[in-house]
Amino acid sequence: MTKLDIKLGLQIPLFDFPGVAPDKLFERVSDIARTAEASGFDSVRWSPASSTATQLCSRRW
Repeated sequence: MTKLDIKLGLQIPLFDFPGVAPDKLFERVSDIARTAEASGFDSVRWSPASSTATQLCSRRW
């Protein structure tokens, strides 16, 4: 049997957290990143969903 190493990342596409004040946004995102790391994710990425979709749809397949 072959062992496969898989790395998983968590993407945060939007920073619209209802009830989170702008001055608490960094703290909220930091909490998410720490939770992701504790859960075994290898990376955390943040980018607007539209830029990700544009990157996927604009390349040649």
